[in-house]
Formats: sequence, C-alpha cells, structure tokens
Amino acid sequence: MIMALLVSSIPVKAGDEAEDTIVDPSAETEEIIEVEEPSEEIEDPSEEEKPSEEDDHSDKKKDSHEDDQEAEDSDSDITTDEEILDESAGEEVSEDPESDDEWMSEHKITKRSDGTYEEIDEDGNRTVIDPDDPEFYKFYKNSKKELIPLNRNFSETDSFLSDDERPDPFTCRLTGFKYSYPSYYKTNDASKRARIRYGMDISKYQGVISYENWKILKDTYGIEFAFIRAGYRGWGSAGNIRPDECFDSNIVNARKAGVQVGVYFYSQAITPEEGEEEAVKCLSYIGSRKDLVTLPVVIDYEYSDSKTGRLIAAKLSRKAHTDIVNAFCKKIAESGLMPGIYASRSMLVDDMILSDIAKENNIWMANWPSSTATVKSTSYTGRLCSWQYTDSFSGFGDKGKKLMKSDALDLDFWFGDFPGEEHPEDDETIDPSIPVEEPDPEEEEKKEEPRKEDEQEEDSDTFVVSGVEDREYTGSPITFEDLTVKRGKTVLQPDSDYTVKYSNNTRVGTGRVAITGKGNYSGTFPVKFKINPIDITGRIEAKDISLSYTGRVQKGTTDVSLRLDDGTYRTLKSGTDFKFVYPDGLTGDKEKDCRYTIQIVGKGNYEGTASFTETILKKETDMIPIGKLSVSRIKNQQPQFSDSGSLIPVKPELVVKYKGQTVDEGCYELEYVNNTAPGTASVFMTGKGNVTGSRKIDFKISSLPLSKASITGIESTVTYTSYPVKQTGYELRYGSDDTLLVEGRDYEVSYSNNINSGRSAAITFTGIGAYSGSVRKLFSIESASLSEGSAKNPAILVIMRKTVPFAKGGAKPAVKVIYTTTDGEYTLIENEDYTLSYENNTSVNDGTKASKRPGVYITGKGNFTGKLYASYAITAANIAASELYVSDIISSDTDSETEPDIVVFDSDKEELERGTDYDCSINGTEVTITGTGNYYGEKSSSFRYAQKSIEGAAVKIADKPYTGSPVTLSKEDITMLKVGQDLLNENDYEIIAGSYENNISIGKASVKIRGLGEYGGIKTIRFKIVKKKIKQL
Repeated sequence: MIMALLVSSIPVKAGDEAEDTIVDPSAETEEIIEVEEPSEEIEDPSEEEKPSEEDDHSDKKKDSHEDDQEAEDSDSDITTDEEILDESAGEEVSEDPESDDEWMSEHKITKRSDGTYEEIDEDGNRTVIDPDDPEFYKFYKNSKKELIPLNRNFSETDSFLSDDERPDPFTCRLTGFKYSYPSYYKTNDASKRARIRYGMDISKYQGVISYENWKILKDTYGIEFAFIRAGYRGWGSAGNIRPDECFDSNIVNARKAGVQVGVYFYSQAITPEEGEEEAVKCLSYIGSRKDLVTLPVVIDYEYSDSKTGRLIAAKLSRKAHTDIVNAFCKKIAESGLMPGIYASRSMLVDDMILSDIAKENNIWMANWPSSTATVKSTSYTGRLCSWQYTDSFSGFGDKGKKLMKSDALDLDFWFGDFPGEEHPEDDETIDPSIPVEEPDPEEEEKKEEPRKEDEQEEDSDTFVVSGVEDREYTGSPITFEDLTVKRGKTVLQPDSDYTVKYSNNTRVGTGRVAITGKGNYSGTFPVKFKINPIDITGRIEAKDISLSYTGRVQKGTTDVSLRLDDGTYRTLKSGTDFKFVYPDGLTGDKEKDCRYTIQIVGKGNYEGTASFTETILKKETDMIPIGKLSVSRIKNQQPQFSDSGSLIPVKPELVVKYKGQTVDEGCYELEYVNNTAPGTASVFMTGKGNVTGSRKIDFKISSLPLSKASITGIESTVTYTSYPVKQTGYELRYGSDDTLLVEGRDYEVSYSNNINSGRSAAITFTGIGAYSGSVRKLFSIESASLSEGSAKNPAILVIMRKTVPFAKGGAKPAVKVIYTTTDGEYTLIENEDYTLSYENNTSVNDGTKASKRPGVYITGKGNFTGKLYASYAITAANIAASELYVSDIISSDTDSETEPDIVVFDSDKEELERGTDYDCSINGTEVTITGTGNYYGEKSSSFRYAQKSIEGAAVKIADKPYTGSPVTLSKEDITMLKVGQDLLNENDYEIIAGSYENNISIGKASVKIRGLGEYGGIKTIRFKIVKKKIKQL
C-alpha cells in the first residue's frame, strides 16, 4: 500500500531560502532513504509574538505615535498606524449586576452558587467556566469588539507567498489587508525574504475542533500551525493552576490533520519559582502527547484584564519579568522541547530586558495594527519567530457552519521554515515499502550534549510540602490532590520519588500525611493538618413537637438534619453528633399550653447550636399531638423520570389515621427532602388546625439494577493504537420501553487492560443516578502490523540516516519508528515494540551492490507484528572521533626509548587495532595516530615523564547524596589518596572533567584522575551516590 513520502527540509536563517537537495553524506544534511520489504530488490533512491496593534491587550501603558512617524519617514506612499491604547485598558471589570446580566444573557451564561459560570450551547451541552481564568474576560465580559471578517475576494496569488515572488508589503489571504515584514526580516532582496506561514492560537473558548474541521482550516484556509493552550494560572491572588480541558483533543486532531502544533501556558507567575512550577505543570498536561509538539512550548506572559490581577498588582521590575520567563523556558528546554515566550510588543520592549532573554528562547510577539492603516506594520525591531497580528478575526466556516465555538480568533504569522520541518503539507500516510527521512543532525547533537557541570541545580537539604491545608469535616477520609513536594527548586514525582500515607484523616482533630522517600530518596517526615468541626448554626432542620399533658417531666426529642451545601440533608445522631440541653420544669400546666425551647448543641465532629420548641398541651384540649396520628409504612419507591430522562422528585401519598379514622389532608402539610436520587428520603409532617407538632417519616427510593440493561455496539476485537483503546459505538437501553440511557447521567464508563495486545481488555459500565451495580464486557486488542498502512488506517514512519560511519562492532544507524494512528503519533520503543537486526554492516560499503548492501530489519514485538527493511551505506570513520589514551612513562630518563602504552576506542568502546585501523608516530612527547583501512584522519595526544605512577594509588572517597543532576567530586571529597606510603595532596593530581560515568542516579559512579608533578598516569576512581535523606523545612 502506498503512503506519502515525508520530506524534511532544513531550517534556514531569516533571509535564506531553503532548497531540497541530496548532498555528500558526510555533510550534516537531511535526506530521504528507502525502506523495502525484505523480499524486494532494493534500488538506490533518486535525487529527488502574542498581539498586530489595534489593541495590545497585554499592555498597561500608553503607546506613542513614534511608529506612525517612522513609517511616514520611511515611505511617503505607504501609510501605517499603531493605534494609541485606550487608557482604560486594565481597569477593573464592572461588578454592576445589570452589566453582568447583559453579557451573561448574550452568551447564554448563568452564574452558579459557587461563583463559577455555566454556559449552555446550541446542543444543550453544559460547560463550567472558571472566572479566575484570565481568558474568561477576553471572550465573555470584555468580548465586545469590532471583528475582522474573512476576505472573500482574495485571488490565488494572495493565498500563499510563492518561492519566486515574496513582496513587501504582502497581502494576507485571510483578512485582505496588506502587512509589512517586521524589521528583523526586512531585506531589499525579495529572493531572500522569509516565507510567511498562516496560523492561529486557541484555548477552551474555541471548544474542541474536530479532525474534519482542522482539515478544512488547513486545506481551505491555509492554516499551517496552531498554538494550543495547555493550562493557565488564575489571575486571582491565590494563583491556582488549572488545565485547559480541550487541549488533549485539539492537539490530537490538529496533528492528525497535518497542522504543526505549539503549546502555550497562560502565566500569572510573579517569581521565577512560580515560572518553573508553571513549566512543570505544563509538561504534565502535555504528558504522553509530547511527540505531537512540533513548535515551541511557550509561556504566555501578559497582564490580566483587572488591576487586581496578581501579575499587574505585583509591580515587578524589568529584570524580575525577564527572570520569570527565562525560568519557565529553562525547565521546558530541559525536557527536550523547544522553549518560547509570548508577550506584547510593549511587554517585551518596556517591561523586559530583551538582551537577557536566552537566544534559544523563541519569541512570539503580539502587536495588533490599527484597522485604519493602509499597510499594517509593527514597530517591534527585536528577534521573533511569530507575530500575532489580530485578536478579532471572524469568518472560518464550512457550508454555513462555524468551525469553532467563539466568534473572535487570534491569527498569527510564522516566518521561515518550521523547526525540523519533518512533516510536509502532503503528509497523509507512509507506505512501509517507501521509507524514511533522515533526522536533523543538529537536533541529534543537542540531545547527546551532556549537561554542563557548572550548571547543576543548587542542592538543598530541605523539602517543602505544599497543598496540605486545614479542612472542614466531611464524613469521608480527607486527601489532597494538589499535594506537591519540592527539594529546593525541583518538584519531586509521586510514586517514583516519594509515597504518601494518611492517618487520622476522617474525624475532627489533627490529621497526618507521612511523606516517605523512594527511589533516590530516603527517610520519612509527617505533615500535620487540622480537621475542623462543622458549625451547625443556621443549618439545622429540627421540627417543633407537641406532647400531651401527663403531669410528669417530658424531655421530648425531634429528628435533627444538617443542610449540606448541595441542598441535601444529612441526619445527625443524638449523643454522637449533638446533644439536647433541656431547661428546668418540662412538666407543663394542666390549665394552659406551655412552650419550652430545647437547645441542640453540636459535639464530636460538629459545633454550634440550634433549637426547637417543645409544646406540652393543657390537660383538657381539642389539640391533637401529631405523634398520636398513625402513618402507614411507606413502601419502597421506584425512581421517577421526566420526559427527557432526568430524575424528578418522588412524593408518595401518606395514609394517615387517628383512632382508626382517616385524617383529612388539610390537617397537616408535607415537606419532602432527599427525595430525588435513590437512597433514604424523608417527609416532614407538620400539623395544621387542631393537629399540632411535627414528625419525620423516612422511606426508601430503590435504584434500578444496571445489569438488566441491554448493551450493544461493543466491538469484539480492536487494533492496538499505542493509546488506551476506548469503545465508541455502544448503547445502553433499559426496560420494556427501551429507554436510551445517557452516559454521565445514568452510568459511567471505565476500562482495564485496554492498552496492550495479548490480554483481554474490559469495559465496565457502572450505574449512577437512578441506576446501581455494574456490567463488565470483554474485548480483545490485536497487535498492529508494521507492514500495513493506508490513508484511513494506522501508518509507520521510519527515521534513520542514509549514511553512517564505520564502527568496529558493526555500523548501526540510529532508528526511530513513529506509529501514526487516528489519535496522533507515538514513537515506538526498541526491544519493547520492535527489535533490530543488521546485515553486511562490518566494513565500509557504498551500498551499490544489492546483495552486499548494509541493511537493518525492524521486526515487530509485543504490540506489533510484521517486519520492515531499510538499507544504508557505510563510509570510512574519522579517527578524530575516537578516544585516544596515551600513558605517561614512569622514568626520570627522558631519553628512554620506552614507548608509552597507546589505546584507542571508538564511540562504541570497541578497541581499535594498531596496524589495521591506525598507524602511530611519536615525535618527542607527542603521539599522533593516522586512520587506515576503515578509518581516515588523525588525532594527537601527549604524554609525560614522571617519577611515580598514580595508577596503583589507594583512594577513599566520601559518599555523595543524590541531587537530581550530575554529581561531581571536589578534591575535598577525596579523603585519602595514597601511593605506597606517600599521601598525595591536591597539587599532585587533577580530576578530569568530562570523564564521569553513571553519575546521576544512586549507585556506583566513576571519574578519572590524572597525576601531576612527580606523579604520572591516569586512574579511574569510583564513588557511591546514595539516597538523599528528606528533611522537612
């Protein structure tokens, strides 16, 4: 089956033009190589920033007209304009209820009791909106703005800038406006102008964009890239961090449609530590989708729309702003992803120090030109990779339907090639019989480059636990989802770095969380928190009672219920949760009715007070205490449903009698509570007329067993996808009327064993609402084939070099296998998903003879079956890349004819053979080796004459604690170094930087030391990295 060939182009500097060429394999370029089926004859391949400045929403300062004047000075025939910002930008949002009603009504939004908002879309779907989200104001409260419609009169020449003609200014296909290149990309040579790419940035306010709509955006409108929000920090003083719930679906659908994807995190950080925390959270939200990210991961650094917003209220210096964004970017870079910064022009120029922003941090600049400008431009002159030129575009649609949720959209330009450019526009699928592209050599070198030892994170002996706080009693065990453990600036990972155990965490009192080190950490320390009692004051339902006169003390009781925040009631237990406190007397008076106030005093897990009234009737009276009425037992009730299938209250009729006679309903009134969902419901009966007092009658609402539902649409066999497999076509129907059950209302779905092939996977339906019990259905996951792929099915892409240098143990190119599914891309793991075997790889071979051509077989394993084959060529290796060790000569006779020991290893630690792989010449104390046979080039080293050798020295080294970074030694750590009876001092040796091995995780590490002065030779010394003992701050 044929799949499109992926062509990778090399990123070029601004002003350069990329060409697709095949060059000398020794040069570091990207090429396409072939993958063949094992049985086929193999042939050689043929050659083949965020706002444009109508309103710089991140700015809280007023811009000047200097950019207008500059434009007029530079070109009298072109008018530009950067509109002065409204001085009210940044003022607090009005809390006028009427203004709230206006925008809430416009967007079909209601305010909930907890302060959040709820939006109901056209299909009746409900979405909860957090008012702490900085983008909430942009898309709702402050959403009124003049929208830029789609330009429907564009010509094909305006669609994209061709390679042959790139005018400046250029016409944007989408808006129909003319834009001028930013200063960083300005050139009078049109052939050297950077290519312009169309893109956008989105968050939950655009909703989940389907794969089909992403395809329309790309194929019809030319959207080649998108920045997608992963999460945000709230603008309020608490600084709560939350994920964007649409991120995962949008990144999967966008990449599936071939759109390049970057990620942004809306920051409100006010310290570098918070910047790092945001980066860690952002990476956790990206999670398993890391391989789908092809553009930078960006900190969106801007003020919120409120003067009370935490970032603007912090009033930070330019250096403080710069330190925060650099801290975020450093954490992202450490993860292997590209870092970046989104900020407005004024934020970058006025509120940051541009020269202090690390060069590897990409800049996405926001600047919105005025809608009245003939040619729209930006006065920003610094470096950038992307320009956000509007926040108010509207018009993407298909056959009259919107492609996304919100009316307003941010649009962006990207300048030049995308990083790596590994997935071309026509990337649909890959035929396993047509391989692969070569990896970017610069990217490979970056991955292999070790961390500099002088950049180690400062070690810390203290551990800080956050996210543990005092809580109110709930009746259930209290745990903390946001619990975080930090060592210095490093956020530790649960389960791998520590475990958490709770105790005394249910009842009122002092609860404890025990943090116990794991893996590279040891020790335990407790964190205490308080569980406070619930205050019952003003929240108690306790009906008044009436008693007949007896002449004796009567301490009456009533049912006591606590009203919960969700409107339901919890029955409290006398003696455990509260006690009744009675006044003196309570005997009544036979001549008159007497009323007494009984106190209800919280105890145990409750505090506060409430009361009810006990009335003792006079001896001769027409009044009947309600307790004298008999009420027939209420049978168990079935749930009741509305026409839409939602639960509605159950109100059974009561049979009430007095002395055998039915009591008229007008003698009492009924109040039902907890009478909607299955469980224990209650009805409060309060007397009227000559019936006095109140009483509570409980009854049961039974649940419906989900096991009686009919379940259809479960696929018995599905193909492995690399992501958890989920069934989609199932339906659950119930009862004789075949009622369709609704997921999330009537049942929940969970899975087990639904990732890997070879085991029975299960989908479990668990009843909720009116339904109870669970039903488990099994299905199987079959292995995916490496040898299959089509436009509608999963595909395989193999990335490897076409030409590799010779290696003594066999030349083996690095192989990367990417599995593309409907959910995105997944990089397979060698020896887990596939194995590699090689042939004809032990000598230099240009691959021109098919029968002797070097090749690699990729054989499926575990979740994969089938086999692929790829060929390559082997060139002579440069011996300069080998490791050359020359021993010192232990002799005071510098005229000695003794030669030093010479050992040469290749990159695989295979020892090379003198006379076969290299020749050697010695000139004085300099040794030069020259490659022969399968090697070329030369490499030199030198030796010394010394009186004593360090190689047999005895050594003692203090254990070093784990730090999370490469652990290095100082000479103070070497507590003893002894040659014979001689103790060496720090001037007798040096520690060879760069010679460390296994020096990150706990265990045995090593490093080499070299003798100095009268000592010569090199010795490998070993030391232990031990677990870091955690200590509470």
